[in-house]
Amino acid sequence: MALFRKKKDEETYEGVHVYDEEYDEEEYDEDEYDDEEYDDDEYDDEEYEDDEYEDDEYEDEEYEEDEYDDDAQEELLALENTVSQLTKTVEHLTKQLENKQESINRMASQATQQESIIYENKQLQMRYNELQQQLKEAERQQEALKTNYEQEIEQLTSQEDELIEVEEELEQLRQREDELLKELEEKSKQVQAFEEKAIHLEEKAAIIENYKLKEVESMRRITSLENENQQLNMRLQEAEAKYRDLERSRVEQLADKNVLQRDLERELAKVEQMKDELATILIEAKEKARETAAEAELEADRRRQMAENEAHKIISEASMEVMKIRQEIKQYQERLTAFHHESKGLFEQLIQHSKVLNLPD
Repeated sequence: MALFRKKKDEETYEGVHVYDEEYDEEEYDEDEYDDEEYDDDEYDDEEYEDDEYEDDEYEDEEYEEDEYDDDAQEELLALENTVSQLTKTVEHLTKQLENKQESINRMASQATQQESIIYENKQLQMRYNELQQQLKEAERQQEALKTNYEQEIEQLTSQEDELIEVEEELEQLRQREDELLKELEEKSKQVQAFEEKAIHLEEKAAIIENYKLKEVESMRRITSLENENQQLNMRLQEAEAKYRDLERSRVEQLADKNVLQRDLERELAKVEQMKDELATILIEAKEKARETAAEAELEADRRRQMAENEAHKIISEASMEVMKIRQEIKQYQERLTAFHHESKGLFEQLIQHSKVLNLPD
């Protein structure tokens, strides 16, 4: 045997030994042990005149060649065993790397979700404070115009169909948001399926590491998009409440045409501001949705664009039709109360659906 190996007793994995000295093909070369070393021409008649001695020397050469062949076969078997052991060791280390990578990804995902929740809570608190200020201002305006209610009761006419259409369009927007949440869940399942198909035997460790990093980034973006959708729902509910307050304020100011005109301009400016806020929210959601995947990006952009156009259309039509709304104050209040309860239950269901949505890490 021409090769010597040293085994490490401490570095073993499931009964498979790891060698310090790898097999080197340069240590054993069959060309070095070919027939040229034992050429009969070297033993010609001039050096060995005795024929009997020449025959014995030739037999010795054949015996030595057989010994070298046996040694080569033994070395080849030893090499195959070493390769098999190294293959098992690589597989075992690969499995350990996969387990550790999964643990790290779970911890990173949990930390990212907690930070996102804290940030969203701060944003919602700031938005809540702003809306509290606006609500107080609206209450002061309501107190100032409360004396004009009785003069406008006889002039109110029924325009419930217009309000019902607005409510139906709002309901359609909510249904589209539900469809978007379902599509996000389907895309997350596709991402998980793609992860299972992307694993290959060669260069397995590098592929898994790169793909896990991309998956963590994608999950972070999906989680942020879900939080943005939830925030959009809450802002939409607040906008509806503000819109009802604005309608009530406009109805109260019909007694004085000049005062109504000034208030209408002021309220239209506020509506435009709300439209800008909604447009900003939709643009932010559009930018975050674009970062998920190619298929989800196209579909999400299309749906958000449709929702943005419909929201602008609804707000514009509602602003133009505010002056035409005439109905009795009692029926108006009852209908607003019923609509408030219905929309409140619907938004609670949307929040529960968004909480139930559990995407894989």
